Amino acid sequence: MPVSQNAAAERTESLWLKDAREARRWPISAPPLEDDQRCDVVVIGGGIAGLSIAFELAEAGRSIVLVDRGPLGGGMTGRTTAHLAPPCDDLLSELIDLRGEELARLHHRSHAAAVDRIEEIVSRHDVDCDFRRVAGNLFPALGTPEKEAKEQIEKEFEAASKLGVEVERARGVPLDGHADVPILRYPRQATFHPLRYLEALAKLASERGARLHAHSPVLCLEEKDDEVTVTLENGKRIVAKDAVVATNSPINDLVAIHSKTAPYRTYAMAFELPGGALPDALYWDMEDPYGSSGPPTATAGG
Repeated sequence: MPVSQNAAAERTESLWLKDAREARRWPISAPPLEDDQRCDVVVIGGGIAGLSIAFELAEAGRSIVLVDRGPLGGGMTGRTTAHLAPPCDDLLSELIDLRGEELARLHHRSHAAAVDRIEEIVSRHDVDCDFRRVAGNLFPALGTPEKEAKEQIEKEFEAASKLGVEVERARGVPLDGHADVPILRYPRQATFHPLRYLEALAKLASERGARLHAHSPVLCLEEKDDEVTVTLENGKRIVAKDAVVATNSPINDLVAIHSKTAPYRTYAMAFELPGGALPDALYWDMEDPYGSSGPPTATAGG
């Protein structure tokens, strides 16, 4: 794939992208960077991580330049299931086993704080992105024997309780084969339209002086004399005091994360259900790999 392309060049289009494009709210307006720049912080990546950082730093009074190799919001953010769910996808009990209770607790608190911050931004700036609080439902994989399902749910309940996570035991979700299975229900999870939110973040960041540039691929980062120089594909340079790499797979070579990243692929499908057959909630199972589903209307079109 040429450097100048990203996921926006794929043949398929997510529900969020389709809705935003039809509403003429995407692509988010941002010109290519065509001259050398100097700033406090350069942010590489125009998804929810990069635009959130650009907004927060710009609001704090820092001068910001953000670049993305494709259109802003053209990567993974617009291809998610839009779950804003602090409980770990790979189960809190697994996280405790892997990292211990304290780090697992901090992990959950940081995710919960991030969702609270999104809600605060949406409320303060009247962002039209269908943000709403909904319940999250965790349930055993289809066909799991009752005894094993109870053990799995109980283990996860105990893990959540250790970490101070609000959760309740319940039975059944309105999905085939799961009408009477033990489940965990997490209140005050959330969902939203991710691209509408990104559109608002880009506007808010720009209003605070952040310079946002799409279709501006980065070739390399160099650190020297307490400065970072970012060189683009077109030869232009951004010199900054600090750099934030907010790409889906990190492009810096500090710890070479890209060489340790397994090339897994996940898929999300959107369906229109007659009459809104499912309650407005989040659903994910304990299968490995797990499956998840979002609200019945998926918020597209309001």
